[in-house]
Amino acid sequence: MADILETFIKLALPIILAIVAIVSACKGLFITKRAIFEEREKLSKLSYDLYKINEDKELKRLSVEYGYAAITKDNFLNLEQRRALVRSENPTRDIDLFIKCRGLLDIKAEPLSFFWKKKRYSNVIYFTLAVIFRIIFYALGAFLLILPVFYSVLLPSFMLEKIAGFSALAKIGLTLYIIITGVFLAYVNLSSATRMIDSAKLIKRHEII
Repeated sequence: MADILETFIKLALPIILAIVAIVSACKGLFITKRAIFEEREKLSKLSYDLYKINEDKELKRLSVEYGYAAITKDNFLNLEQRRALVRSENPTRDIDLFIKCRGLLDIKAEPLSFFWKKKRYSNVIYFTLAVIFRIIFYALGAFLLILPVFYSVLLPSFMLEKIAGFSALAKIGLTLYIIITGVFLAYVNLSSATRMIDSAKLIKRHEII
């Protein structure tokens, strides 16, 4: 019993703690983004309230800046770029998509258009291969996720024999490792492929003819 507990503490517990830490970090990131939006909203209202008191035009301009920054959810765009997003034909869709694909795209305000940060993505062959590459790794991640359930069917006999020699806790540790790796590969590559495809659609929808 003591040996099993010691093995659990050394092997399974660090993995479980790592999962908890990752989930907590993601939750904290989400709360931070919401807090930033609320802070900008409050600063926009405060600036405008101060403008109404002393009619300082700089405060009115600052109120507009904070308002657009809150709506567009971005830290790096200038006012003209934010206005262009808000004035698009479908601002809610375009703002959400642009923020989602921000790492891949830049924006031109007049007329509103989007273009790749990395020019190589504008090459159709490179873009297609990059998406296929990510889909393959997504499929690999999905395969790893189902592997612990169907390992007796999917794995060759020599590997099954080797795994059979593991202790019960070692099998748990191996299973956790495979699942975590599968989740990571599937999520990261599916998210990346989706952003690339959405970016291409956004560029095409605002393509200047």
